[in-house]
Amino acid sequence: MDNIFFIDENVITYAQLISELNEPNTICNLSEIEKSIINVIRALISDTIIDYNHLIENIKTTNSIIQLKTSGTTAEPKTINHTFESITRNIKVSNNRIDDVWGFTYNPTKMAGYQVLFQSILNKNTLVNLFKCSYTNTSNRIKKYNITHISATPTFYKILTSEKITYPNVKHISLGGEGSNGEFQNKLKVSFPNARIKNIYASTEVSSLFATEGDTFKIPAKYKNLIRFNSGKLIVHKSLVGSSDNIVFDGDWYDTGDLIELIDASTFKIIGRDGFLVNVGGYQINPIYIEQKITELDYVKLCKVYSKSNSLLGNIIICDLVLFNDVSIFEIKTDMKTILNEYEIPAKINIVDEIIINENGKISRK
Repeated sequence: MDNIFFIDENVITYAQLISELNEPNTICNLSEIEKSIINVIRALISDTIIDYNHLIENIKTTNSIIQLKTSGTTAEPKTINHTFESITRNIKVSNNRIDDVWGFTYNPTKMAGYQVLFQSILNKNTLVNLFKCSYTNTSNRIKKYNITHISATPTFYKILTSEKITYPNVKHISLGGEGSNGEFQNKLKVSFPNARIKNIYASTEVSSLFATEGDTFKIPAKYKNLIRFNSGKLIVHKSLVGSSDNIVFDGDWYDTGDLIELIDASTFKIIGRDGFLVNVGGYQINPIYIEQKITELDYVKLCKVYSKSNSLLGNIIICDLVLFNDVSIFEIKTDMKTILNEYEIPAKINIVDEIIINENGKISRK
């Protein structure tokens, strides 16, 4: 029986995928996500495809340039060009992975979408669409299609685990794109009791570089001479960076803008982004760190922390919260005092019905 490639509005086998690549419109009523993924693959091939092995060989040898846009969270979006080799440098392929079923949570035209797509297609896995699905639909699909692997942002997992449902069928989850800490990853183990949890460091500029089972990364031996720390930031060699007219190098080195806490010469934590630090009354405040701490409170479903200009303090910190149940502002501030320094406690707390999530699965900072 032919392996299933993708499940959404249709159940598309690998044989059907190859037919669709060769002769468009052979599958009726494709959903938008199905069209997008097939178009992504079509752009990577140069010949009529005979079978699965020919498809993989063609993707590897065509030398297509994959053009991606950065999110523009802290600056104007940049166009970054990658190759198949640079995107797949840390993807593992083996016969032992053929039964993996991946939940697809990302926009297929973004870096993370490409990586999950390649991880799946190179191992002839099944992908199940979870991108832009409702909470109920996502939860149902994970169980119905026996999804074993999920790669997503911490925000995706916060929403998914908010109803305290367990997913024993999931064997591996990876998270990236936003900061996460050990406390959050411990919470994930409750919802995914049989899953190995990996924290991934990746970006559109450099693809995937590091993975860890906690929140402390270690430079792999193969990158020993290609990674530096300078002024509390992560610096990488240009050989690890995609090509772009919009990237500025300092000699052979690229400043990622990611702030690090150095544990030893080769071990570090990501603690925030250079452009995210805010001066509040003379203190340098990291809103992402505050978000992570506040989300540890049991009654907090989602949290967004940001700043607003203030004539007296320079800036004040504001916090939007989506809660599981009714809690007073007084109670929230009292609890915040047990996990935050006085100067880190938001000056204003808003209880809101929702926090906007962007197409990358992250909290919108716009």
